[in-house]
Amino acid sequence: MRTIRSTKKGFARFLAILVLAIPGTSPAATTLFALVDTGELFSSMDDGQTWEVRATLPANDAVGLTALDTSSDLVLVTESGGVFRSTDAGFQWDPVGPVLGSDIVAIAAGASGSLFALGRGGSLWESTDQGESFQAVASLSGFDHVDLIRTDAAHFAATASGIVSRSIDQGRSWEIMGNATASGVTAIGATGSALFLLTEPGSVLRSADEGSNWQWIGTISHAHARTLATDGSDRLYAAIREGQVWTSAEGTAWNPAGTVNQVDVIALATDRPAPGSVDSSTRDRTRWARLESPRPNPLAGHRREITVPVHLATPRIVQLDIFDVRGRRVASLGRRILSPGRTDLSFDAGRYSAGRYHLLLTDESGRAVSTSWTRIH
Repeated sequence: MRTIRSTKKGFARFLAILVLAIPGTSPAATTLFALVDTGELFSSMDDGQTWEVRATLPANDAVGLTALDTSSDLVLVTESGGVFRSTDAGFQWDPVGPVLGSDIVAIAAGASGSLFALGRGGSLWESTDQGESFQAVASLSGFDHVDLIRTDAAHFAATASGIVSRSIDQGRSWEIMGNATASGVTAIGATGSALFLLTEPGSVLRSADEGSNWQWIGTISHAHARTLATDGSDRLYAAIREGQVWTSAEGTAWNPAGTVNQVDVIALATDRPAPGSVDSSTRDRTRWARLESPRPNPLAGHRREITVPVHLATPRIVQLDIFDVRGRRVASLGRRILSPGRTDLSFDAGRYSAGRYHLLLTDESGRAVSTSWTRIH
């Protein structure tokens, strides 16, 4: 497999690897990475004050980077689905993958070395072999996703319109936690027990209840805010498109740190395997429903009926809607009262054309869970 070699100066690389190799020692600070549209990967080891090229990739559409189980084992994904892996803290990269999807917006680590790649339309792919291969595992509600993160307790995804979804079962099922009602969301992050959203105009919003409720807390005094990263403690990093990097202890007051010497920064990332430990003590209360995979899936030939097993924790008034891949509602089963436990909902799908469809179950308070199915001829 071809190796992509960095233009990084040899002494600096030797020093970084030496620190990692000495027993009982570790880097003094989190390493920050900035992905830019030229294919260069910049790094900073002093909280974003100074930046230098660590590697150059043969791709100009990198959108996300994540650490696997250690800070030296990194995986990077591009918008077109290309996947690269580094086992030496980002100095050399090997092409792996790809993700068999388009319009990728983010990548995040899972448990036991797994990886998740998220598409803008909500499709989620998983790799269990360090990025060598990916399979579709879920479809999230919403059609303008911008970011995906992992915390110690769950995965969270955000859309540009401020909808935040959560999965506590390794990406298999997702529920909408809340809507920040913010326009132009570009990134989601986590520190300590809080979630944060960054918007393109520079507004920062915070949630202390896993994304259910959001509050404006601060502003980066620049437009074109592009990306957000966290170091696993209480520190946040943000970058605007033109390369200026800002830092904040709690998301309220932001101070300039330094500048990536490159226009059009695409994303920030750190070498921490998980960025936060958002409290999921409310998971039993908010885990109100679960959808099993529709049956049969895919639907083929002359078969017409689709059955969706629904599991509820308490009695609910719910509505099941069917959407096409463009986000258009093509059918609805209407509102009905369901009892706790399992209920099988069925509908006639024989008239649908070939393609992928999304099912969205919503309760009376607006919370939702989703799954998807495919029609083939």
